[in-house]
Formats: sequence, structure tokens, C-alpha cells
Amino acid sequence: TSCEELHELVIENCFALEELPELITVSALLLDGCPGLTRLPAGLRVVYDDVKQMQQGAQILKYGLEVGDVTLRDCEVLEALTSGLRARQLVVENCFSLTAMPQHVTLERLVMRGLASLSSLAHDLVVHVDMELTDCMALAELPNEIHVEKTLKLRGCSSITELPASISFRVADLRGCTSLRRLPTGIH
Repeated sequence: TSCEELHELVIENCFALEELPELITVSALLLDGCPGLTRLPAGLRVVYDDVKQMQQGAQILKYGLEVGDVTLRDCEVLEALTSGLRARQLVVENCFSLTAMPQHVTLERLVMRGLASLSSLAHDLVVHVDMELTDCMALAELPNEIHVEKTLKLRGCSSITELPASISFRVADLRGCTSLRRLPTGIH
């Protein structure tokens, strides 16, 4: 399927929206200000060809999203993301009811901001390039096998006490991790 045949779905300030169709395929998704939405559909599929995109560069869509982007903002009662989600970038901001990351999620970039209830990330979470977790105050640990190719930002994650022994990254920003007691030996 070519990118011309796909579409982006942008839903903003739909205060009464409670659910999306179970089987939905998009090239990019933006949900902003949908306080009644409790979960993403199990059949959500983000069409994204990472090899093609690396070769040809990012394809910017009409609303400024790139192919493979999923952005969820101010969905205050959103409790569940889609298991098996594969996307270029997942941005989740101010979704206060989200407590856990589902299994089998593969991303190039993960950004989670203002998720005060997020207490766990899936043990098999794959983030290829960058991971930013900001003000995820209930998150006490990262998955043991997490590897971030470039940048790991943990800002204001005040419950994290240590990083996994096998963690890898090139750049780390650990500002505001007030409970962090030690870094693993041999960080690589």
C-alpha cells in the first residue's frame, strides 16, 4: 500500500467522543482534547515503512504530522493504549489515567509527559532512537532490557531509584529524578 492511499486522522476537542472504530488503519493519528476516550481500539494499525522513510526522509502530512506519528494529548480518562503498536513516534501528554504501557510496542521515538499515574512500562518495549519521560512520577523502574540508541531523558521521574544494569544510551538527561540513588556500572 502506498502512502498516497493512506490518511491521517486528526481529532481535536471532541469532548463527547468515547470510542474509535475497532479496526482502523492510519498513516498518522492525532487525538487532542478528547476527555471521554478511555482506550485506543485493539485493531489500531499505524502504517509505517521505516526503511522507506529512512531512505526518502520524513513525509510531512497536511497537519504537520509525519507518517508513523501517533500523538495523544489531554485524553484525561484514557486508560489503555494498543498492544502491538508499531509507529515512528508515540507522544502521550497529560493522559492522567494511563497507568501502564502495553506489551509488544516498537517505536523509534517515545515521548511521555505529565502521566502522573503511569507506573510501568512493558518489559518488551522497544525504543530505537530516543525516549523522553517527563513528570511520570509514579514510574519506579524502566524495563530491564531497554536500549535507547541515542537520547534517554528522564525528567521529574521522582520515583525511579535506579537504572537497569543493561541499559544503553549515548546521551542521558536525568534532571529531577530525586530518588535516583545510583547509576549502573559500565553504562554503555
